[in-house]
Order: sequence, then structure tokens, then C-alpha cells
Amino acid sequence: MRRIAVAVVLLLGACRPPPAEDAPASEDAFERAAAEMKKELGEDFIVQRTGVFVLAGNLSTRNLSRFKTETVEACARALWNDFFASKPEYPIRIYLFRDRASYRKWVKKLAGFEPHSPYGFYLPDSKSLMMNIATGGGTLVHEMTHALTAPDFADCPTWLFEGLGCLFEQCRVTPSGHIKGMVNWRLPVLRRGGFVPLEELVKMSDVEFRGENEPLNYANARYLCFYMQERGLLRKFYKTFRKAHNAGEDQTGWASFNKVIAAASVTPAEFEKNWHAWVKTLKWPIR
Repeated sequence: MRRIAVAVVLLLGACRPPPAEDAPASEDAFERAAAEMKKELGEDFIVQRTGVFVLAGNLSTRNLSRFKTETVEACARALWNDFFASKPEYPIRIYLFRDRASYRKWVKKLAGFEPHSPYGFYLPDSKSLMMNIATGGGTLVHEMTHALTAPDFADCPTWLFEGLGCLFEQCRVTPSGHIKGMVNWRLPVLRRGGFVPLEELVKMSDVEFRGENEPLNYANARYLCFYMQERGLLRKFYKTFRKAHNAGEDQTGWASFNKVIAAASVTPAEFEKNWHAWVKTLKWPIR
């Protein structure tokens, strides 16, 4: 699937993980992760710890610290502030490779395969993000969103799991600490392919979502989440659905969706019509 690099805009100055079942980690686990990363990568890499993340990069100290502060820390803090109640109780390793050549070299050495994406990906088994950071921070935030969703909403349906990840590929963090998705390259994909019926999208199985229309399904899920964000409904929907899902009352999100929009005095048909009309007002690229 074609992708372009996207930036994370800060107003402060594709693998799906399985349910997390790890025991709470001690400080020793983070120290071991950092030591292991230093050993496997060598002297060309700087390793730094921040919260649940251990970062390594063959970047300058200044550039690594910039990604640590302005992308990882700021976006993770905003995601926990807006959506997630639970934090990972294990280290999440983030590898930031400075260019395409080092990315390909180190992915093959560390993971044992040629990277399937030119941008980056998340390996759930090792809880590791591997990034060609020269392409920008968008994929880093997408995959980091996945890594943080896993311990908070373990069985999150694919449409929402990917919708949230895609939403924050292009984002900003506000001075008050909220994360906001912005228009991105998936808009032309949606316009070329058209809308998936709303109820069908929300009730899609993982197999259906990742079928032959996967790129279009990603775009629909992203811009549905984006519209809910703009209507002030996304955070309420996520928390309502997570609670109902954990209680065994809603497996897809459709019942929770109806509950949330009913509180906003709108029917599903009206919401769908308004969503379609709103998407037509968006512009990409932003000049």
C-alpha cells in the first residue's frame, strides 16, 4: 500500500499486538532492555529511557532527544490523557534508524527479515517499534498508538484499532495536552474508493477489514474517527465502548456508537450523511 511520510505537528515549542498478559515489570526489566539494546547495537547508537519506552537511535544526541521529547513523550502523554486508562507494565523498545540503509540493515539483523514497510512497524512479540525515522514521525506515532492500545483495550476491533493509529499519523499536541488528528494522505484514497456503509464498517471482522479493500477500509476508519473527534465524540465513544466491551455487552462498537450519538441528538443515518458531507469540505495537500 502506497504511503508517504507524514509529520507530527507539536504545539509545544502494522502488525496488531495480541492481548497483553505480561506480569508487571520491575525497574530491572527496563534496565535489562536498555543493556540488551546497547549490546546488540554497539557504540554507534545512543540508548535512552523515558517512562515505559526505551529508545535507541544512530542519530545525534540532539535529534534522538528531540524525537524522545517532542514525539514519544508528548504523544504518549496526550494519548493517556485523552484515551487510555492503563499503561504497559513492560518495556516498549523503540529503534530509530537514521536512514533507509541502516533501517534495512538493522531490521534484517535484529528481526531476521527484510522490512515489509519502508517507514516502520511494530513487532508485538518483542514489543518493539522499528522505524526509518528519516521518513518522519507519522508512522512512529501510528505504531506507538497500537502499542499503547494493547494493554488498555486488548480486544479492540480492527476498525477502531487501525482507525486510531491512522488518525494520529498526522497530528498535533495542543498546549493543554490533547492529541488531535489532522487531514492526511488517506483523504484521496477515501475519495477515489468511496465510503463503506457506516454500520458495515463498524461491524467488520478483522478478516473483512484486511481483505482486498484494506486501503479503503483504513481510510474510512481514519476519517470516521476524525469526524467523531471533530464532533467532540471520539474520546467518549472509546471509553464507552471499552467499558461495554469488557462487560461483554458490545463486541463491535455499534451499540456504543448508537448510544453516544443518541446523546448528541443525532440518528445513525443523520450522522452518516453529515460525515460524508464534512469529508467533502476537507483539502489535501494542505498548502
